[in-house]
Amino acid sequence: MSLKQFGKKIVGKEYPERPGVYAVIFNERGEVALVEVQNKYYFLPGGGIDGGEADKDALRREMQEETGYDIDIIDEIGDARDYVVSLKQDIYFNKIGKFFLGRLSAHSGGKKEDDHTLIWINPKDAKEKMYQESHWWAIEEALKRSLVTSRRTPKY
Repeated sequence: MSLKQFGKKIVGKEYPERPGVYAVIFNERGEVALVEVQNKYYFLPGGGIDGGEADKDALRREMQEETGYDIDIIDEIGDARDYVVSLKQDIYFNKIGKFFLGRLSAHSGGKKEDDHTLIWINPKDAKEKMYQESHWWAIEEALKRSLVTSRRTPKY
């Protein structure tokens, strides 16, 4: 099964693969969790997998670092690729994302990334904010499959 590919590849640029894991999380109002970075970029919570790290362990670590919350991982949404340029390093990557549905659990206060802020947004407003197309795809997939864990499934 081939992965869905997003983004545009620039001819002549190398795109090393960078595996990552991300969570789609809805609250009781049907809003989706995003991480706002540097007050201008929006992503699903998650990030890169460190060498030898299991997918779910990486997602739990990234959630702690970015938000200070633990996560309960409920279901797998799917995988997708995205051609991107690193915001900090001006390096090109083909990000291979594994996406999970989750819900926030305990807040441990272990947040390490001060330039990352957890925000909640109506899913229909998330599309124009997302930095990576694959992240919007994962939100749509979660909504299509009715993977939302709140008592009410948002209709958008």
